Amino acid sequence: MFRRPWLTGHAFLGSASNRASLAEGFHGISGRYPGSLFDHLLDPSMGLLPFRPWLVVGAVAAAFLVRRDATRVVLVCAGMALAYLLFVSTLGSWRDMNGWSIGPRYLSPIMLPLALVAVVGWARAAQRCSGPETTVVRTGECWRLQMRWSPSVRAAAEVLRAGHVGDVVGLTLRVDRYTDFDRWPWLADVRYPELWYNSLHYLDATRVWLGEPARVYARLDRHPRSLLDRPTRTLIVCEYSDGVTGVIQAGHESMAAPDEWEAWFQIVGRDGELRGTLGDIIGEPGSTADRIEISLRGDAPGRVDRELPGAWFPGAFAGPMGALMRSIVDGTEPPTSAADALRTLELVRAVELSHESGQPVDLPLPAGS
Repeated sequence: MFRRPWLTGHAFLGSASNRASLAEGFHGISGRYPGSLFDHLLDPSMGLLPFRPWLVVGAVAAAFLVRRDATRVVLVCAGMALAYLLFVSTLGSWRDMNGWSIGPRYLSPIMLPLALVAVVGWARAAQRCSGPETTVVRTGECWRLQMRWSPSVRAAAEVLRAGHVGDVVGLTLRVDRYTDFDRWPWLADVRYPELWYNSLHYLDATRVWLGEPARVYARLDRHPRSLLDRPTRTLIVCEYSDGVTGVIQAGHESMAAPDEWEAWFQIVGRDGELRGTLGDIIGEPGSTADRIEISLRGDAPGRVDRELPGAWFPGAFAGPMGALMRSIVDGTEPPTSAADALRTLELVRAVELSHESGQPVDLPLPAGS
């Protein structure tokens, strides 16, 4: 991922203090530090137990209540969690490395396996309390397609699902900001960095709102001022079987002040329209909130303009995790299942084929495309 197998993301840290904290030993691994393990588990500002007590309690319950048919899953997930706990106990500068983060930053990778174990434990405990016929626990998978969990995207999906703006006529999504791609030198080896790391999420959001397009036309360009010798400007036109057209336009060389960057979408319907702001893409992190504006006409005219609670992050993590746990307990398919994620990736591939051929591409794609 970072051009050489022995290079990690630590080699590209922008902060001098972070680089210094990782200079000890091997990437910060420099001995045995019980204090690091204690803080990662119990510290009020970064401990796992204060921030995610249900994970810990559920995992303990699973250890005592797990059924034989789920033992393998529990053991594998528990082994992954123990490996990371051992890892953080070797970090000498754990406070500096956790930075300004709230919660156990370096334990983030074990949240998924711990959650799976916890779900098994809580479900088994509920079964013990309520009777053997009440709870069925299933395993499942969920891909972290993030943007669909941001507040404005979710709110727009609910408005469309309720039919408030009527049948959709058109969609526009526009992002114009500055991104310093030079911070990630390994992107020089990625064929379509903007598409794969940004517009993929915009395409996924349009699927949530409008479903699957019938045809795609795309153009991927490099801005003359871009430091990256790869396409960083994206124009995508999606045509749907009912005649609706959606347009996605994304660029990363804006010369405007950060708080004047653009990141918005507009969905026009027969009975009204809605406009959403993607706050996390504008300005400094946390400086701009998501908003949703709804304008209605016809029999019930009116306008609603609301700032939405939450943010793309941590919603990008909380949404998929919550959906996965709900699917395991309920035995249902999560919104971002592997099958659903493949449809988004098929759309990304159609964009590539259209750009390379200069022609519209019909969907679904033929096998092997």
